[in-house]
Amino acid sequence: MPAYVVWEPVLESDLGPPPPGVTDQFDRASAHLYWDGERRLSAVLRAAAREPRACLGDPEGDEPVWDVAFVHPAGGRFAGGAPPTSSYCDRPVVRVVAPLGAALDAAQGRPAGHGAGTRAE
Repeated sequence: MPAYVVWEPVLESDLGPPPPGVTDQFDRASAHLYWDGERRLSAVLRAAAREPRACLGDPEGDEPVWDVAFVHPAGGRFAGGAPPTSSYCDRPVVRVVAPLGAALDAAQGRPAGHGAGTRAE
């Protein structure tokens, strides 16, 4: 199952993609890493209003949607310029590693704890 990891600027010091020390945590065979310096994905997610507010942050603000994990159903496709509604979303990522792994397992039809895993500790 491919993973799409998108970084957007959050802090004033976020002037470009994260350094290799951050990106090296992802398995390059299955992870597609992107830098969205103009926060286009945040705008798309907010405009689509398909996800729970808790996953999008302040719906009225202009801050990016950040530090959140989404799991989309297999075969899901962008429609109307937005990704499909997720089967799982939660934040902050560091606190949801175990449930995220279970959601990835479920999305792939595997019993929980049988393979999704992550390299982040």
